[in-house]
Amino acid sequence: MNVNDLHPAQKFMYEYGCFTSFWSNFDILMDVAICKFSGQDPRTYCLLRSRTSGNKKTELEKYVTDSNILDKLQAVFDAAERNDWVHGHILNPNGDFSVLTRLRVDTKAGTITNTPVDFISSPFQNFYDAFGEFQEAIGITSDEANEYIKKIQA
Repeated sequence: MNVNDLHPAQKFMYEYGCFTSFWSNFDILMDVAICKFSGQDPRTYCLLRSRTSGNKKTELEKYVTDSNILDKLQAVFDAAERNDWVHGHILNPNGDFSVLTRLRVDTKAGTITNTPVDFISSPFQNFYDAFGEFQEAIGITSDEANEYIKKIQA
């Protein structure tokens, strides 16, 4: 399957799935970094703490003092608009997927919007870029991430 051969709405849904997968990878990257910088046992950390991504971000900020890394961490959250994508709604008001809309409820601002999804450009590219920059800046290697996963599965 060539993604570029998909109908625009199908291509968007494919990218939406990729976004959620990459967010999952980012979320565990924060776990790896917290354990690395705090010296906590990965399995204990994983099992004993119920944490949202926002809680992990706050905890990681306690261990990282480099302002460049902290700026890049914040940039990932800003670019992802994760709560809006994951906890919002993707609707197909025409019922035929020729148009998808993004229903966003911002309780802090007291606003509700329902705007068409842009099929031309990826709404997730800024997130992918920010994630890559953070991953490079935090310096967590693939080997460290794999070791973390082995430890939590033990």
